[in-house]
Amino acid sequence: MSRLFTIMTATAAVIVMISVLVAQEAEEKKTIELKGGMEIPMEKIFEHITEITGRDFIVAPAITGRMIKIPNDTKANFEMLESLLKLNGITLQVVTEGDKTFYKALTDREIRELRFEDAKLYSEDDKLPEENVFMIVSVKIKYRDAVQMERMLTNRLVDRQGPGTVVSIGHDMVLLKDFAPMVAEYIRIIREVDKPSDEEARIVELKNANPDEIMNSLDKSTESGKYKGVYTDNKNRRLVIVGEKAELDDLEKVISLLDTKAGKRGLTIKLYPLENASAYDIVKAINLLLTDEEKERGFVATSAGARELLAVRADNPMHEQMEKFIKAIDVSDK
Repeated sequence: MSRLFTIMTATAAVIVMISVLVAQEAEEKKTIELKGGMEIPMEKIFEHITEITGRDFIVAPAITGRMIKIPNDTKANFEMLESLLKLNGITLQVVTEGDKTFYKALTDREIRELRFEDAKLYSEDDKLPEENVFMIVSVKIKYRDAVQMERMLTNRLVDRQGPGTVVSIGHDMVLLKDFAPMVAEYIRIIREVDKPSDEEARIVELKNANPDEIMNSLDKSTESGKYKGVYTDNKNRRLVIVGEKAELDDLEKVISLLDTKAGKRGLTIKLYPLENASAYDIVKAINLLLTDEEKERGFVATSAGARELLAVRADNPMHEQMEKFIKAIDVSDK
């Protein structure tokens, strides 16, 4: 019995080793080793992608002959090769004809010229592909006005260099035309905005910080670790904020402060969440207490209004004093 158990254990170990080796070999086949500094024809990148995915290419004559420089030594997978092409002005469109799926390499100009008949039609309820399929999707608007939704997305979020188009149908539906990943992003934003309330949505353009940096700062100011009503649009370096008008006016001031250049005149920006005191009252008090010299250096305080959030730009000694000051006055009346 002991010998049989030993044989079975050894056999199982061999099977596991073979499975690991097969998995490693399969993973190796999904990457291509590239040397940094080398220049290779773009056609070679297409060949590497075909080796990894098994899919053929349709390539316009204008693309052939271009050279691509590899930035550093790497084992490139499909995602890295696709990004490398994107950096060189080439987008891969996934095209299916019959039972065959292949890639079509498009220049930025060809992307802008994609036509209605080039797109696959979907509704929001369909399972949307994750790959770069060019599509038109109908999305039902439940609470907001579709015309306003079209205006917001068209004026603010749609990449002017791409094929993105938003069209309202009546007052309760929009059509989204773009590649699948961007369509998914539009739908996410629509669902965040399309809610039953008196709130409005705004787009805040950022000049210095990226959206994730500001989102992280706002998240850290809450007990839950998630600041509600603010959504990132990293592709276009913007934030979507949702709330009542007065609240959004104040929140924009906080975001504007967070979006100033880091380290300006040795100052840093900190957020102080309040539990009891009024943010408006504390901001008023701080700005009255600041000396002219401190104001000239760039010291300033602002608030996010009803959210009871205080934003202060100051140096480290002032922040230490600020923490003591806020702790002393942010107390319950009970």
